[in-house]
Amino acid sequence: MLRLFIAIAIPDNVKNYLVSLCYGANNIKWISPANFHLTLKFIGEVNLVQYNEIRYALGLINYSPFLVNIHKVDFFGNKKSPNSIWAGVDTYHDDKELEDDSVHNIYAFNRLVEDELFKIGIKKEKRKFCPHITLGKFKKATNRDIAHYFQGLEFYPQDPFQVTGFNLYSSKLGESSAVYTLEESYLF
Repeated sequence: MLRLFIAIAIPDNVKNYLVSLCYGANNIKWISPANFHLTLKFIGEVNLVQYNEIRYALGLINYSPFLVNIHKVDFFGNKKSPNSIWAGVDTYHDDKELEDDSVHNIYAFNRLVEDELFKIGIKKEKRKFCPHITLGKFKKATNRDIAHYFQGLEFYPQDPFQVTGFNLYSSKLGESSAVYTLEESYLF
Protein backbone atom coordinates (compact mmCIF):
# COMPACT_ATOMS: atom_id res chain seq x y z
CA MET A 1 0.00 0.00 0.00
CA LEU A 2 1.14 3.51 -0.84
CA ARG A 3 0.07 6.64 1.04
CA LEU A 4 -0.37 9.34 -1.63
CA PHE A 5 -0.97 13.05 -1.97
CA ILE A 6 -0.89 15.57 -4.79
CA ALA A 7 0.97 18.83 -4.31
CA ILE A 8 2.64 21.80 -5.94
CA ALA A 9 6.37 22.08 -5.35
CA ILE A 10 7.64 25.31 -3.82
CA PRO A 11 10.51 27.20 -5.54
CA ASP A 12 13.73 27.58 -3.54
CA ASN A 13 13.45 31.37 -3.24
CA VAL A 14 10.00 30.98 -1.68
CA LYS A 15 11.27 28.23 0.64
CA ASN A 16 14.01 30.60 1.79
CA TYR A 17 11.42 33.23 2.66
CA LEU A 18 9.24 30.68 4.45
CA VAL A 19 12.20 29.57 6.58
CA SER A 20 12.48 33.18 7.78
CA LEU A 21 8.97 32.80 9.25
CA CYS A 22 9.88 29.67 11.21
CA TYR A 23 11.02 31.10 14.51
CA GLY A 24 9.71 32.51 17.76
CA ALA A 25 7.10 29.95 18.75
CA ASN A 26 7.26 27.60 21.69
CA ASN A 27 6.12 23.98 21.63
CA ILE A 28 6.36 23.65 17.86
CA LYS A 29 8.19 21.38 15.46
CA TRP A 30 9.10 23.35 12.36
CA ILE A 31 8.77 21.57 9.01
CA SER A 32 11.99 20.98 7.09
CA PRO A 33 12.18 23.28 4.01
CA ALA A 34 12.72 20.14 1.91
CA ASN A 35 9.17 19.11 2.88
CA PHE A 36 7.46 22.44 2.10
CA HIS A 37 4.67 21.90 -0.46
CA LEU A 38 1.18 23.10 -1.29
CA THR A 39 -1.17 20.14 -0.96
CA LEU A 40 -3.91 19.95 -3.58
CA LYS A 41 -5.33 16.60 -2.47
CA PHE A 42 -4.51 14.04 0.19
CA ILE A 43 -5.51 10.66 -1.20
CA GLY A 44 -4.39 8.29 1.54
CA GLU A 45 -3.49 4.63 1.19
CA VAL A 46 -4.02 2.92 -2.16
CA ASN A 47 -3.10 -0.41 -3.72
CA LEU A 48 -0.99 -0.84 -6.86
CA VAL A 49 -4.01 -0.92 -9.21
CA GLN A 50 -5.38 2.33 -7.75
CA TYR A 51 -1.90 3.86 -7.87
CA ASN A 52 -1.64 3.21 -11.61
CA GLU A 53 -5.18 4.53 -12.21
CA ILE A 54 -4.32 7.72 -10.31
CA ARG A 55 -1.09 8.22 -12.27
CA TYR A 56 -3.01 7.79 -15.54
CA ALA A 57 -5.86 10.13 -14.51
CA LEU A 58 -3.43 12.84 -13.42
CA GLY A 59 -1.64 12.55 -16.75
CA LEU A 60 -4.88 13.51 -18.52
CA ILE A 61 -5.13 16.86 -16.74
CA ASN A 62 -4.60 19.79 -19.05
CA TYR A 63 -4.24 23.24 -17.51
CA SER A 64 -2.41 26.52 -18.04
CA PRO A 65 0.27 27.99 -15.80
CA PHE A 66 -0.91 30.51 -13.20
CA LEU A 67 0.60 32.78 -10.58
CA VAL A 68 0.25 32.38 -6.81
CA ASN A 69 1.64 34.30 -3.88
CA ILE A 70 2.02 33.95 -0.14
CA HIS A 71 -0.54 36.36 1.29
CA LYS A 72 -0.73 35.65 5.02
CA VAL A 73 0.38 33.52 7.95
CA ASP A 74 -2.26 31.88 10.13
CA PHE A 75 -2.91 28.77 12.20
CA PHE A 76 -5.28 25.82 12.29
CA GLY A 77 -7.06 24.85 15.46
CA ASN A 78 -8.26 27.44 17.91
CA LYS A 79 -6.45 29.81 20.27
CA LYS A 80 -6.81 27.39 23.17
CA SER A 81 -5.56 24.43 21.16
CA PRO A 82 -3.66 25.42 17.99
CA ASN A 83 -2.24 22.56 15.94
CA SER A 84 -0.21 24.13 13.10
CA ILE A 85 1.12 27.38 11.64
CA TRP A 86 0.84 27.85 7.90
CA ALA A 87 1.47 30.32 5.10
CA GLY A 88 -1.64 31.04 3.05
CA VAL A 89 -1.36 30.84 -0.72
CA ASP A 90 -3.68 32.62 -3.11
CA THR A 91 -3.93 33.21 -6.82
CA TYR A 92 -2.09 36.33 -7.83
CA HIS A 93 -4.62 38.41 -9.72
CA ASP A 94 -5.62 41.84 -10.94
CA ASP A 95 -9.22 42.28 -9.82
CA LYS A 96 -10.32 38.88 -11.18
CA GLU A 97 -12.80 36.81 -9.22
CA LEU A 98 -10.78 34.03 -7.56
CA GLU A 99 -13.58 31.50 -7.53
CA ASP A 100 -14.34 31.97 -11.26
CA ASP A 101 -13.51 28.76 -13.17
CA SER A 102 -12.82 30.73 -16.34
CA VAL A 103 -9.76 32.22 -14.65
CA HIS A 104 -6.79 29.89 -14.30
CA ASN A 105 -6.25 29.87 -10.59
CA ILE A 106 -5.44 27.63 -7.65
CA TYR A 107 -9.12 27.09 -6.75
CA ALA A 108 -10.23 26.06 -10.24
CA PHE A 109 -7.19 23.81 -10.59
CA ASN A 110 -7.98 22.12 -7.27
CA ARG A 111 -11.56 21.47 -8.45
CA LEU A 112 -10.23 19.98 -11.69
CA VAL A 113 -7.94 17.59 -9.77
CA GLU A 114 -10.82 16.60 -7.48
CA ASP A 115 -13.14 16.01 -10.47
CA GLU A 116 -10.62 13.87 -12.39
CA LEU A 117 -9.90 11.69 -9.38
CA PHE A 118 -13.60 11.35 -8.59
CA LYS A 119 -14.05 9.74 -12.03
CA ILE A 120 -11.86 6.85 -10.89
CA GLY A 121 -13.50 6.46 -7.49
CA ILE A 122 -11.46 8.78 -5.25
CA LYS A 123 -13.78 10.62 -2.88
CA LYS A 124 -13.89 14.40 -3.04
CA GLU A 125 -12.70 16.41 -0.08
CA LYS A 126 -15.67 17.65 1.95
CA ARG A 127 -13.84 20.58 3.53
CA LYS A 128 -13.42 23.85 1.65
CA PHE A 129 -10.04 24.06 -0.06
CA CYS A 130 -7.65 26.29 1.90
CA PRO A 131 -4.41 26.53 -0.09
CA HIS A 132 -1.50 26.71 2.33
CA ILE A 133 2.02 25.57 3.12
CA THR A 134 2.44 24.08 6.58
CA LEU A 135 5.35 25.72 8.40
CA GLY A 136 5.17 23.93 11.73
CA LYS A 137 3.09 21.67 13.94
CA PHE A 138 2.43 22.35 17.59
CA LYS A 139 3.15 19.64 20.11
CA LYS A 140 1.16 20.99 23.02
CA ALA A 141 0.54 24.69 22.58
CA THR A 142 -1.53 27.35 24.26
CA ASN A 143 -2.95 30.69 23.23
CA ARG A 144 0.14 32.26 24.85
CA ASP A 145 2.36 30.35 22.36
CA ILE A 146 0.29 31.60 19.41
CA ALA A 147 0.25 35.18 20.72
CA HIS A 148 4.02 35.11 21.24
CA TYR A 149 4.61 33.89 17.68
CA PHE A 150 2.35 36.44 15.98
CA GLN A 151 3.67 39.34 18.07
CA GLY A 152 7.16 38.70 16.77
CA LEU A 153 6.19 37.84 13.21
CA GLU A 154 7.58 40.05 10.45
CA PHE A 155 5.45 39.11 7.45
CA TYR A 156 5.76 41.02 4.20
CA PRO A 157 4.28 40.19 0.79
CA GLN A 158 6.46 38.30 -1.65
CA ASP A 159 6.57 38.38 -5.43
CA PRO A 160 4.25 35.78 -6.96
CA PHE A 161 5.62 32.55 -8.36
CA GLN A 162 4.39 30.63 -11.38
CA VAL A 163 2.81 27.20 -11.07
CA THR A 164 3.71 25.19 -14.17
CA GLY A 165 2.73 21.74 -12.98
CA PHE A 166 2.12 19.50 -10.00
CA ASN A 167 3.45 16.32 -8.41
CA LEU A 168 2.26 13.00 -7.06
CA TYR A 169 4.04 12.09 -3.82
CA SER A 170 4.04 9.11 -1.52
CA SER A 171 4.69 9.54 2.16
CA LYS A 172 5.89 7.31 4.95
CA LEU A 173 5.40 8.34 8.53
CA GLY A 174 8.70 8.33 10.38
CA GLU A 175 9.51 8.73 14.05
CA SER A 176 10.42 12.40 13.80
CA SER A 177 8.70 13.43 10.54
CA ALA A 178 7.15 12.15 7.34
CA VAL A 179 9.39 11.16 4.45
CA TYR A 180 8.08 12.26 1.05
CA THR A 181 9.00 10.56 -2.21
CA LEU A 182 8.29 12.14 -5.58
CA GLU A 183 6.39 9.51 -7.59
CA GLU A 184 5.65 11.52 -10.72
CA SER A 185 5.67 15.11 -12.03
CA TYR A 186 3.08 16.55 -14.40
CA LEU A 187 3.74 19.71 -16.38
CA PHE A 188 1.06 21.93 -17.89
